[in-house]
Amino acid sequence: MKEHLCHAISCCRSFLLYWKPQFADEVLESGLPLRHLGSNQFKRLRPGDELWIVTSRRPTELSLAGHFLVRVCTDLETIRTEFPGDETWPARHQVVTDHPEGFKDVDITPIAQELRFQSKHDRLIILDGRIPAQQLQTMRQLSEASASILRRVWKQNKLRPRRISVLQNLLR
Repeated sequence: MKEHLCHAISCCRSFLLYWKPQFADEVLESGLPLRHLGSNQFKRLRPGDELWIVTSRRPTELSLAGHFLVRVCTDLETIRTEFPGDETWPARHQVVTDHPEGFKDVDITPIAQELRFQSKHDRLIILDGRIPAQQLQTMRQLSEASASILRRVWKQNKLRPRRISVLQNLLR
């Protein structure tokens, strides 16, 4: 198995990106990996960056749904030309990967408090067990330590079924 590309790229940055549950579930249920993504927030991305896609079906949970390693940053017109017939999110900024991965549903609620970001507000504030959604509205750059945690969780859950708990894997 190939080593994660971010370990070999010194400029790799990792970002946490929130998706509404219906979009994450649609991709999860399709079983198809995504070759490209679009968002107006992607203007910050550059080749070699990675995205960690999360969702939250309830205010008290956080699920890791997807991983996306950016190979190319481009625009909507180019995506429509290069990937005719693909469903495309109509955003100005688009990214492409050459390592598409399927979505998963990994419960990372137990480690949500450990995640750190490269910003003044460097962590998720959890109030009475609830993760206020407004903290996830903007794509946030993860610290390298937090990105490493997510890589490890993702790798441990490579071929496992839906609704995997991080705690289940730590107990193994």
